[in-house]
Amino acid sequence: MDRPRRRPNFDRPGDTPPTPPPPPPPEPLSGQVKYRISENCVMAIWKGDIALWHVDGQNDCIVAPANKRCNAGFGVDGAIHRGGGPRLLDACQKLPDVAPQGIKCEVGNAVITRGFNLPASRVIHAIGPVYEDKNRDESERNLTNAYNAALNLATSNGIKYIAFPALSCELYGYPHDEGAEVGLTALRKNWAGFQEIHFVLKNPDAYEAWLDEAKRMWRFG
Repeated sequence: MDRPRRRPNFDRPGDTPPTPPPPPPPEPLSGQVKYRISENCVMAIWKGDIALWHVDGQNDCIVAPANKRCNAGFGVDGAIHRGGGPRLLDACQKLPDVAPQGIKCEVGNAVITRGFNLPASRVIHAIGPVYEDKNRDESERNLTNAYNAALNLATSNGIKYIAFPALSCELYGYPHDEGAEVGLTALRKNWAGFQEIHFVLKNPDAYEAWLDEAKRMWRFG
């Protein structure tokens, strides 16, 4: 008779956790669609990995969908930290705590660091909300605040080119169509000072949702 298998205890010497699968390779940027939102500012929507995006490496910035501890989460945030290298995480951990237990930034706010090994010069770490269907108004308000905090922080740091992911739309459960409306509405109200504002979206459903909402808001061109 087969002996029962012992459940591994990863705190016991000799038991090691399984090696996680390697992250997928970065997806090159493609599918760019541009909209002119003013005489001085262009908005573009892309498919691909935001960690690859840049314009000039001096006045450009990507936005990371961070958690409150800014400690290299999963998904898009993890890809950005892999691209930025260990110095990016170190810079995040050196940010001052704003609350107990290592909280670096609250929901609806944002902080900025250098980009280090990323092609873009800086990273803004924006904290979007976890989507709650029963509290949609609060979720929308917090997501709007996160977009506005990132835009205002970029402006105050002289950023002319900025790229966003779909904040809160993947791991935090925000529906793509609602997230697109919130993100593009924030942009439409707060574009002054930028030459280019980009959305770089890895999820094909997010890409289509952003295109649909942009077509509703702006004339193609």
